[in-house]
Amino acid sequence: MSIERELEGLARRLSPQGMSSRAVMVAPVSASAGASTIAAGLARAAVAQGVKPVWLYDLDFKNNPQSDAFRLNGQAYSGALSGRRFWRTVPDNAGRVALRRVEDQPIYVSRFERAPGQVRSLTFLDNPDYWDRARHSAGLTVVDASYQSAAIALIAPNMDGVILVADARTDSRAATEAAADHLRAQGAQVWGVVVNRARTAARA
Repeated sequence: MSIERELEGLARRLSPQGMSSRAVMVAPVSASAGASTIAAGLARAAVAQGVKPVWLYDLDFKNNPQSDAFRLNGQAYSGALSGRRFWRTVPDNAGRVALRRVEDQPIYVSRFERAPGQVRSLTFLDNPDYWDRARHSAGLTVVDASYQSAAIALIAPNMDGVILVADARTDSRAATEAAADHLRAQGAQVWGVVVNRARTAARA
């Protein structure tokens, strides 16, 4: 069974039903959890439920694995929504976040683009207004958080909820609960856990 089929129920619960669209973070319990795969699968599953467009943000600004995994069209849209950003660079405005549409689906995937050596440093910002604007523009916003990324503490509280991803082979229940408690202490709402690589998919 495909990941998209496995995530149908979750995508259905995230679909707007007479309410504003949602922004959700997918965050890994460990480096091996496979949160990026779950985030991409959730985006596809949401489209299959009729949600459109879906914006998929990749917080790995260095490697941009999500944009490499999808087949995207060439047209780029600015990720600075009405000039608002959730990141800051030195020098100011070096590089950009671009959103490009997946060729065969209404999914827009982010990529941080910069010329070699252009960006000396980059930090993430606590900017709830940015994510409010994303909610008004997208049917669903999915944020793929890298393991132990500094962005998690700043962005997770601005989300409607966080879905943790645990590796069934290596992540203990105690480690998963500790990760959830850590997020809650930062002001985030933890909605549940997707247990990846289990023989039978499990969610709590």
